[in-house]
Amino acid sequence: MNLGGTLKVGVAILIHQRVPFELIQIRRDKEGRMLFIKGKINHKMITFAVVYAPNANTKQFIINAKRKLDNFAEGAGIFAGDFNIELTARKGEKKKMHLNKPRE
Repeated sequence: MNLGGTLKVGVAILIHQRVPFELIQIRRDKEGRMLFIKGKINHKMITFAVVYAPNANTKQFIINAKRKLDNFAEGAGIFAGDFNIELTARKGEKKKMHLNKPRE
């Protein structure tokens, strides 16, 4: 439901309080579509990234997000979010992959 006439976006990364996470750096965009967090868990570097891609210009947004993440990330990485793209089995194929259903 949209009561205000404009759509709002936002992303978050939640880390359980019992995870021994030591925050090193945060980077986010003004629009609330990208959030990158860099830190350490058990003295090992890890980068978390979450994005919420727009419905228009999605490809350019993802290319830009990847470039920014490449410049930011250290150690292991977890990249998640809503990419607003369709996954296909192969380029040019019309059959879509359904990630929530096991393939037989």
